Amino acid sequence: MSNLTIRLNNDLAPANTHYLIVGGLTGLGLVMACFALFTTSRDVLPLGAGLFSIFFLAISTVVWIVVVPRTFVPGFMIGLLTMLMGWRIAGLLDIELVAWALLPAFLSAIVVFFIARNEDLKRTVPVMDATQWGLTFLRLYVGCDLVPHFTEKLFAGSAARLEDISAFQSMNLSGAFWFVLVAGLCELGIAIGIGLGFLTRLAGACAALYFLIATYLGGHFSNGFIWASEGGGWEYPALMIALFLVFAAIGATRFSLDGMMKSVRR
Repeated sequence: MSNLTIRLNNDLAPANTHYLIVGGLTGLGLVMACFALFTTSRDVLPLGAGLFSIFFLAISTVVWIVVVPRTFVPGFMIGLLTMLMGWRIAGLLDIELVAWALLPAFLSAIVVFFIARNEDLKRTVPVMDATQWGLTFLRLYVGCDLVPHFTEKLFAGSAARLEDISAFQSMNLSGAFWFVLVAGLCELGIAIGIGLGFLTRLAGACAALYFLIATYLGGHFSNGFIWASEGGGWEYPALMIALFLVFAAIGATRFSLDGMMKSVRR
């Protein structure tokens, strides 16, 4: 095994974690998604949405079983992101059989993250300190926060997308369908850039700009500060913009695709 492979595999991977547990639980969700596709009315579960859910869960299952044990950091992030995408489609369409089946997989993935953190911090010379692990968890959360947004715009079927189109039409924007499509692609890009830590500084700056534009177009600046106000104030967008700007300034930690690429160059 090359020194490069050792660095990519072992510098943050927990020593005694059975990744097959997460993969197996995700695979159970995949089986339930396949079952739902054949047993649920197309009025409830459109064919395209069902196939997307199966596709993302299949990727996640394979990644957890095959990729994570060999290349922990990118495998963990990709496996988690695709799991959440498949899970969100099921939850959005009220496919409870799939949604509940995937809950243990998600919780197990979170446990794996904290096992990795604790094992690293117990080392004589940790790869990342406690602050860096905290920033990593925050970055993963902020990136995955976009999953519900782009999923309903791109992958959950026309009925879910229609609600977003109606929202854009209420803003008196022509070409609402294209606004929804572009918004979904931007949010997918943010989830990849922030959640996976890929070109993180650029992703953070672009995400802050996107949220600023979306907040303005949505009229939230005129609704006051409190997010719970009628129509939604600008409290939540301001918080997200602040977080995005943090990552635009500091980039990602070693637990990221950027960190992996830096290891390759060393």
